Amino acid sequence: LINISVPAGAVDDAEKSELTQRIYDVVAALTASRTLNPMQSWIIINEIPDGNWGFGDRIFRLADLAEYVGAVPANV
Repeated sequence: LINISVPAGAVDDAEKSELTQRIYDVVAALTASRTLNPMQSWIIINEIPDGNWGFGDRIFRLADLAEYVGAVPANV
């Protein structure tokens, strides 16, 4: 079981599908088994509501996270 957490609304269904496939491919490569049964590798994508990400004494919203990773200019 692999749990992935993303901000709610940050990825659409097509991106979730691609993310799931890529993670599955990595697991298959790491186990040296391209015949890995997909039912043995559950990937759960948790969408975390805005305002529920934090570290230290700060709460991060989606816009804060995007700015933090350089996805948007500051103060936009």
